[in-house]
Amino acid sequence: MIVAKLSIKYAKKKGVLQTNYINAILSTMQRLETLLHWLEKSPEDPFLHFGVAMEYLSSDEHIKALEKMEYVYKNFPDYLANYYQLAKHYELLNNNEKAIEVYEKGIALALKQKENKTAGELRSALEELTF
Repeated sequence: MIVAKLSIKYAKKKGVLQTNYINAILSTMQRLETLLHWLEKSPEDPFLHFGVAMEYLSSDEHIKALEKMEYVYKNFPDYLANYYQLAKHYELLNNNEKAIEVYEKGIALALKQKENKTAGELRSALEELTF
């Protein structure tokens, strides 16, 4: 965190970064640090793992985000929020087979959990991919 602050301070002096961008970087880094800290204390919390994945996405750390989403998918299969994001990520990587698999499992889980709106969103994304 200190390195990030120093780098941003230097960039700000040089007029490289705008204030909003600097604040966005710091807030993402701070959120990520906070989530990782909480995750050390509660490693069985799927929300924290998913939150870390989303922060990695916000930081354009797509490999880390994918690894974390895959971890959630394998270790917390009932965590519904992960399915859409993971499938979309597979789509971006042109791994449509995996995306279809994740969408289909997500739809089944959403219906099982009686989350009809989420099932519809997953179904729409699947149809968009396959048609």
